[in-house]
Amino acid sequence: MACGGAARTDTLRSPLDVTELDGLGRCDERVGASIERGRPLTILVHGNHAAVDAFAELAAALESEGDQVVCYRWREGGRLTYAAEDLREALEALDALELPRVRVLGHSLGGLAARRSLTTELGEPLETPMELVTVATPFAGVRSARTCGLVWARVLSLGAVGSICRRLARGAKWRDIHPSASLIREPGELGPWVRRHVHVITAEHGHCRRRAPDGRCAKDDHVFDVDEQATTHVEDARIEAHEIDAGHGAVVMNPEAIASVLRLLSGSAVGDR
Repeated sequence: MACGGAARTDTLRSPLDVTELDGLGRCDERVGASIERGRPLTILVHGNHAAVDAFAELAAALESEGDQVVCYRWREGGRLTYAAEDLREALEALDALELPRVRVLGHSLGGLAARRSLTTELGEPLETPMELVTVATPFAGVRSARTCGLVWARVLSLGAVGSICRRLARGAKWRDIHPSASLIREPGELGPWVRRHVHVITAEHGHCRRRAPDGRCAKDDHVFDVDEQATTHVEDARIEAHEIDAGHGAVVMNPEAIASVLRLLSGSAVGDR
């Protein structure tokens, strides 16, 4: 497989759980996770160049709400389309557990892979009821990568633009993120097994990720503008778009921002758009 496929590395050990679905594991360490039959599950899908332990706070918050939580690890250098295909295989394997609900929550570029994994084009219909949550996801395409979609620019630059794109996206995923990419322009239709799609838009301007000892901002937390997160290409009657004031990284690491996301998932609207 192209990117950590979802083939079982262990079969159903008992009527109660399944272990070691490839790509799915605990969010706090690189080990597999046991998934219990009959309990709701949330799968967290990280963004570009992000460690799964960045989800530790969010995972703990979701577990306190009663969910089982696992993280999906995809290969950073691979394409998002491959990551989506492998995630879909894991979702198909989970059908055997008769879970009451699986929630797939993708952050940043991980949201593009998460949504794609739930489209009708990618495989057989799923039996488990699903929810999709995308957070700070650039459904309109990444503006800073727009040159990557210009074939003439890549040709005339004698490969220099392609090299810049690979560095920008840390691998082949640049082919899936520029505004004219097929994943952006033709994202596919969500399957009928998806009950709702909550899209959390982050107003990131002015937020700081890391401060210097003197208090100045050493690294800002502004990655995508609000319009890059627009749902123009993925509009669907099930989508619920909400805007919150939070930094790009803070939305999955800061307790206050996480609380806002949890309120949206429980149905309490915050900053509706």
